[in-house]
Amino acid sequence: MNIIAGPAALAFCALAVSLVALGAPARADEPSLVVLKVAGVALKPGDKVPGTQILKLTDGQSVSLIGSDGKMILLKGPYDGPAARVAEVKTASVTDMLQPLFSKAKVETAMPGVIRTATEAGPDSTPWVLDVSKGGDFCVYQTIGYDLWRADNGAAETVTIQSLDHPATPVLIQFDAHKSRAALPDSLSFADGEKYKLSGAGRTTEITAHVVPETVPQDRTAAAWFMTDNCESQARALLKSF
Repeated sequence: MNIIAGPAALAFCALAVSLVALGAPARADEPSLVVLKVAGVALKPGDKVPGTQILKLTDGQSVSLIGSDGKMILLKGPYDGPAARVAEVKTASVTDMLQPLFSKAKVETAMPGVIRTATEAGPDSTPWVLDVSKGGDFCVYQTIGYDLWRADNGAAETVTIQSLDHPATPVLIQFDAHKSRAALPDSLSFADGEKYKLSGAGRTTEITAHVVPETVPQDRTAAAWFMTDNCESQARALLKSF
């Protein structure tokens, strides 16, 4: 499955006057923050910034970063200090949102019969499937191969997926009889922010795709990212693996 999105930077980029890097180089084992949103700063979503990196923001500039614990830090200018310093900045509610979600995921994981086999696991157990019956927001991770999933797996079925923003020939996905999952083909390309129509077996649903940069770790960082894009069920399923 190919993903259309701008390439995420794998190293901290050289910044001009809006962002100043000071101090010793970051250690290889030093935890990094992932950039979520920026305004007026020479960074891109998905960029990694060491927690000790000194950021200098002027009025009107801002950076939102996510840590490996799922905490999102909002830095707004004027600000001059470490990226990870939270004592003097506002911390977003994502962390508070993740805690009850994490607790619920743990309870569901402990319940008998909740986790299916890997080949049939549905959206309650894994974030890497797209439920054909559910519309709304869906987060697409660049480094993951996704499957379609259906609850009623009795008969063979063909599902079509087509972009509503840039209509083209629909992509066909074939479900075999008695199978709940079918792989999304490499010919299918999701674009960030675009809407797609899924049709099959007398039903039609629409999703909005949100591309997650490949630099976002598959931990609570990703869960927090999912939450900011309204992909709550995927965030909950990911938290079950922790």
